[in-house]
Amino acid sequence: MKRTNHSRLAARLLMLCMALTVMALPCLFVTEAQAAAVTYTISFDPNGGTGTMDSITAEDGKECVLPANRFMAPSGKHFLGWAYTPTGQILPTSYLFTTDTKLYAVWENILDPTAPKLPSITSPISDQTVTAFEGEPVVMEITAENAVWYQWYVNRNDGNGYSKIDGENGTSYTIASVALENDGYMYYCMVYDNVPATFSLSRAADGGYRSPIFTLRVSKAVEEVPQTSDTGNTEIPQTGDKGSPALWFALFVASGSAALALIAREKRRAAK
Repeated sequence: MKRTNHSRLAARLLMLCMALTVMALPCLFVTEAQAAAVTYTISFDPNGGTGTMDSITAEDGKECVLPANRFMAPSGKHFLGWAYTPTGQILPTSYLFTTDTKLYAVWENILDPTAPKLPSITSPISDQTVTAFEGEPVVMEITAENAVWYQWYVNRNDGNGYSKIDGENGTSYTIASVALENDGYMYYCMVYDNVPATFSLSRAADGGYRSPIFTLRVSKAVEEVPQTSDTGNTEIPQTGDKGSPALWFALFVASGSAALALIAREKRRAAK
């Protein structure tokens, strides 16, 4: 009787395990299907280039290595990289995608080594303060590369902004003698890679680049105080001093009187 009960219990447990296994199988199949479905399609747009490229598949949670470009570049350009937009930021060579994505080929102009280079100012590289005393000369100077034309401008603080200084087309601008009213004036130089028909006051399409600003600070000149002679000076003039003839005469009379008194004294001694 006991053996029969044990057999029935074992049979029931076996049937229960089989039932649970059958119930769990669909869950296992759904999980595997879902795991297999978490991938993203990455397609590629030529963005002005020609040709075709196959899409690639990126797995969720794993970085995808972007392929080399297989499009033919537009004339005069070369491939720079892949981006989310036609002119967007270039993505790294490996990227983690979270959705289906279209990437655009980004192209860059091939530089012509024979084309003229844009001008650049090498000195100074920051705004300058130029100090001077009234009446002194002042020189403001820049150095630039690839420049063929220069034009200096001044802001006189009169509310009219900067204005062109006619005829000042060199690397330096000189003021022969500054005045107090020049204090606070500001200057800069525009450099060009051509001789422009018109002038602008900032970096312009005509090739102009602006130098740092020179601010002029002018101080009043220090007046020299003339030296006055010391009326109480009793020093004996040195040889060659022709500035005190009266003093020389007094010394001559005094020394002559002393000599005559000495001669008279010696005669009295001799007479005794």
